[in-house]
Amino acid sequence: MSIPRTIRKAFLAVEQSEGVGARVRRSIGTSQLRSFTPFLMLDHFSSSSGAGFPDHPHRGQETITYLLRGAFDHEDFAGNKGTIETGDLQFMTAGKGIMHAEMPRHNADGSPNVGLQLWVDLPEKLKMTEPRYRDLKAAEIPSVTVDDDKVTIKVISGESHGVDSVKELAYTPVWILDINIKPGGKVRQPLPKGWNAFAYTLSGSTIFGAGGDATTIGQYHNCVFEQQGDVVVAEVASDATEDGHFVLIAGQPLDQKVFQYGPFVMNSQEQIHQAMIDFQSHSNYNVVFSDTFIPEDEAKALVQRPRESAGTTVSTATVSSTPDVASQSDVAAGLSGELSRRSTGDTQGARWMSKDRHGLGSEKHQIMRLHGQKFLCALPVIQTVPRNETAEAAARAEEQKELARATGRGWELLQELGEKCLYLTTGWWSYEFCYNHYIKQYHQQPPQKGSQIFPPQEDLNTPSYILGRTRRSGHQDTKSTTELLKGSEDVETTELQARGEMRYLVQRLGDGTVCDLTGKKRRVEVQFHCHPESTDRIGWVKEITTCSYQMVIYTPRLCNDAAFLPPRENRANTIACREVVAPADVSAWESRTAADAARRLLLQGATGDISDDEASSPPPPPPPAAFIGGVEVGAARLAGGKNSPRIDPSMSVAKSQPEVIAIRNAKSRARRNDGSAGKDLLTAEELKRLKLSSQDMEKLKEQLRKVPIDKGWRVQLVDGPAGDRSVVIVIDPDDISDEQEHDDHSAGDEGSEEEYTEEL
Repeated sequence: MSIPRTIRKAFLAVEQSEGVGARVRRSIGTSQLRSFTPFLMLDHFSSSSGAGFPDHPHRGQETITYLLRGAFDHEDFAGNKGTIETGDLQFMTAGKGIMHAEMPRHNADGSPNVGLQLWVDLPEKLKMTEPRYRDLKAAEIPSVTVDDDKVTIKVISGESHGVDSVKELAYTPVWILDINIKPGGKVRQPLPKGWNAFAYTLSGSTIFGAGGDATTIGQYHNCVFEQQGDVVVAEVASDATEDGHFVLIAGQPLDQKVFQYGPFVMNSQEQIHQAMIDFQSHSNYNVVFSDTFIPEDEAKALVQRPRESAGTTVSTATVSSTPDVASQSDVAAGLSGELSRRSTGDTQGARWMSKDRHGLGSEKHQIMRLHGQKFLCALPVIQTVPRNETAEAAARAEEQKELARATGRGWELLQELGEKCLYLTTGWWSYEFCYNHYIKQYHQQPPQKGSQIFPPQEDLNTPSYILGRTRRSGHQDTKSTTELLKGSEDVETTELQARGEMRYLVQRLGDGTVCDLTGKKRRVEVQFHCHPESTDRIGWVKEITTCSYQMVIYTPRLCNDAAFLPPRENRANTIACREVVAPADVSAWESRTAADAARRLLLQGATGDISDDEASSPPPPPPPAAFIGGVEVGAARLAGGKNSPRIDPSMSVAKSQPEVIAIRNAKSRARRNDGSAGKDLLTAEELKRLKLSSQDMEKLKEQLRKVPIDKGWRVQLVDGPAGDRSVVIVIDPDDISDEQEHDDHSAGDEGSEEEYTEEL
């Protein structure tokens, strides 16, 4: 007997602004329903021509767009483009990242374009899969009628009353049913057990639930069902004045963490940061420039000719004086950096682009303009492999076997640690990790002369804490540790975890020292990661929540099993570009290229052998000056590069001992109170000998007037390393008694001195 699902909650989706001039009713992704695994967001949008959703990125999720009325154009940075119209759907897998735009078309009657967009989370192992599209036309969607034709169901995804949908639409298992019920109609729709499900009402009022749980839900409401039960019951009252129209959506829950920042949905905060870095640095593709050119007529032929690849025609852009705006904006930033690198000779990876590559169907060509130059760029076309559910099921089963084997093998490798202890000191705390025993947090004893520095010794006068311990407690240590370990419990749990292609072992330890703030015992999660170029060491420790910790151990021992090796680098797709040159401009291009090559040699300081002809030819003109912040840079090109001679810095700061010009003793001045100095300023003959003018001395006197009256001073003449001379006024420290002065000098301690410098 089937069990109807009860209603968990129902709420109105409030209209708000989104994109550029669009209006949406968001029923998932707000405070009412932040997330509902695997669903991340549901928008009921309305957008007129000129509004819409211009260029924006995605990573880590799938989007499903169901157009209820009107038409929408979509285009992405990889050149994919298309249009969906009333009743059509588009399934887009963002995967490792995509940049696209969704813009409405103008309707002749001026009506807005209306639809639904659902964001679905991707399984962790598919977060970095290649982006792909799958359009589902209205004519492809099967439908079924029940209850004497009072109920019509469009089976977009899933199955209903013996009718199956089109397969291979999305990676994450999702059912989508568009249901319309006439007054007096009723339907019992089975759903997979354990799946999360909800209904969003598009028009009319619908009664959901059975018996005493039946509830009438009005238009623009999201009705969320409990997970228990296997059917959803829906009906429309016989006296209703309009049909009840809603979409019923269900999905298989994903047991994974969700970290979302706008259009980026990943499984950790670190992955979100990486997504932002990749987006800002255009890391989904790598733009390289060839050091050769392509004739203009050949470039036009490549752009205008469609490509055949795996039986699918790839549409291409046409050559025009103004390149496609979306393509230019998406690639321009990457081209700008690559163009500057080409000017310095960095063309690695671009030489492969030759004529024998033009016939490949794995790429398409577009004309790009940058700084007045025209380039033909080959954009890779990513071919998606059709899903094979049988093969995927077999692969999952094989993966589970591999994980079970790797778990046992991994713990065997870690047994080589024995009861080895690892240490880490970071800031105020030190940590001791003893494998198969305990993890301890303590304060390090202050270093003392003759005491060992490592491992850090515990200061027994300060508190220490056990963060977690294993079932074993036979290891003996300091008295404080022994006391802390009394009364241990069997709280250890171990498992293997996989995040994407990365696998590591996890050991969860509890039964730590009781936390003063929570009243509960401390606990810690220890992660063991393969690190081929490291010894056994503690990577880091952090407090996740109050008195709950996470520790990462890097060890080369796990690297002896291939299952724990770090994932292979996921290289960016290459966009290869060559400059387009008209026949009349070939000679000018060759001259410019030769000049660029000569400039690169000059900038690199090359000193290889050259021919007599090259030696006798005039040097290439210097490159134009570059200015940063108003300052000219790049002087190395004039100094001869890295092999040019360098100025010998081995000159002393002062050529000789400074000569004292004048001196005043503050103590004797205060005693006489006549304002005279201990030594008069130099005579005219002495000034002439030292090449000092009377004007310089007047400046010096002006400076001396600023010296406090209770301070002594002396004026010194200092010779600089470049022959320059400067006058230095040295302010003496506070006067002290003769006996104390004598004692201090005997001890080798001198007071500080302040200096005023008057350069001549």
